[in-house]
Amino acid sequence: GDRAGAGRRMIADLLDLLVVVLISAPIAAGIEFAVGVRSDPRVIGLTGGIAVTLMFSYLTISVALTGRTLGMRLLSLRTIDVRTGLIPTGGQAMKRAVGYIFSLAILGLGVIYALIDREGRTMHDRFSKTVVIQS
Repeated sequence: GDRAGAGRRMIADLLDLLVVVLISAPIAAGIEFAVGVRSDPRVIGLTGGIAVTLMFSYLTISVALTGRTLGMRLLSLRTIDVRTGLIPTGGQAMKRAVGYIFSLAILGLGVIYALIDREGRTMHDRFSKTVVIQS
């Protein structure tokens, strides 16, 4: 298939972030309700850690099993191994998830990199030796 455009990929990324927020928000609210304090750095750290863990799990499992996340599925995108053309291995999916989370942590620069990359790949694509195509 053809390589996916940066615009479609960013929309898929936003949809995936929405999925993670919808999953983690009730958990965070439950923790804050149980503790009774929102501004405690420990509560903020715990809820942030849970959100990052959920994001890592969501991205790793969905890409390793199907080659796509829910956001990618809605926009007809698929992640493949650059060398084999098959869906990524579990290791590649883990690298991709870590790279994506890191890309977001540095203000999205790893995702925005796709706009200047001659192949349209993000930093987490390069790190995991994968590419996103239209399927």
